[in-house]
Amino acid sequence: MTSPAPTHSGPGVVDALTKKIGPLPGYAYVLLVVVAVYMYRKRKPAAPTAISDTGVVDSGAGTADGSSSGTGLSGASSGVAVGETNAQYGARLTSLLIGLGHSPSDVSNAVSTWLSGGKLTPAQEALINQGVTQTGPPPEGVLPFNLVPTTVTPVTTPPKVVSPAPKPKVVQPVPAPVTRTYTVTSGDTLWAIAQRYYGNGTQYTKIATANNIAPPYLIKPNDRLVIPA
Repeated sequence: MTSPAPTHSGPGVVDALTKKIGPLPGYAYVLLVVVAVYMYRKRKPAAPTAISDTGVVDSGAGTADGSSSGTGLSGASSGVAVGETNAQYGARLTSLLIGLGHSPSDVSNAVSTWLSGGKLTPAQEALINQGVTQTGPPPEGVLPFNLVPTTVTPVTTPPKVVSPAPKPKVVQPVPAPVTRTYTVTSGDTLWAIAQRYYGNGTQYTKIATANNIAPPYLIKPNDRLVIPA
């Protein structure tokens, strides 16, 4: 017993794929379309992730027409890395300036002086200006600094008037008192001796005091008396 032959109401899927359309069968065109779509998607670059100046990550997701829906980086890039400190910025600025052919010691002195708010020389200002145009300002800021060199009129401090030192006072030496002595002779009295040396007998007490003579102020021949001035 033989099976009845299948009946077809129209061309089947297999017949459509195997039927030649031009020089190739139908399934070949289907494969070409699939491969083209795959290659197109594979070659299409992914939208880059950008970091804006405010530190917000921009996914840069594209729209169907190829335009980016992200905001991207607004304005000119400052060149400052997110989360960078002044120390890291200074190292980056120093490396840049040395790479431009400047002296490492000059660059190091200029950068450290600037970031610490010190006073820069005109040469150091020019050096910093050259680097800042490429790196942008430091992330943590510095003390006020004019990035455009200006002519600064030096402030002249009037010379301090120093009064001459006073001449040392010359102290005249006090001459040592002249020590006079007198040898008592017969008949002398302190009154007579005082009258002789001072012109006044009442000064006898000076002679008595100098020689430790107590009342009644008796003296005898050959006594050696000191006559004070």
